[in-house]
Amino acid sequence: METARKSTSLRSNIFSPITTRNGTRVQPRKPQQLLINENSMRPSNSISYDSQGRIRGSQEDICDCMDTTCLGCHFECERCKSKKCGPSCRVNRRYTYETIVIDGTDRCVRNPKLIV
Repeated sequence: METARKSTSLRSNIFSPITTRNGTRVQPRKPQQLLINENSMRPSNSISYDSQGRIRGSQEDICDCMDTTCLGCHFECERCKSKKCGPSCRVNRRYTYETIVIDGTDRCVRNPKLIV
C-alpha cells in the first residue's frame, strides 16, 4: 500500500508546463502582436537608405510619416539626431515602409516614392 502512495506522490512532483505548482491548469500564451505590421515593411537585399538617412537612388530626405512636405514630426533620433526617423534610425536602414495603416479609421498612407 505504501509503494502505491509513493509512486503517485512522485508523479505529482514532476514539473508539467501545463499545470502550476498549486495544480491549476495554465493556458498557453498567444504570441504578442508587433506594433508595426509585418506586411507594411518591404525588406530588400541591399540598403535602402544611405549614410545620411536619405533614400538611395533619389537622394530625397522624406520623413517616416511619408509626407513629402514634413520637416520632421518625430522625436529626435538618438543615433543620428534627425527628427525624420520613426521608431528606428534611417541611417543605412535595409527596409522602407510601404504603407501606414491608421487604426480606427479606413485611412491608409502609401509611400509616394516607392516603385511597386
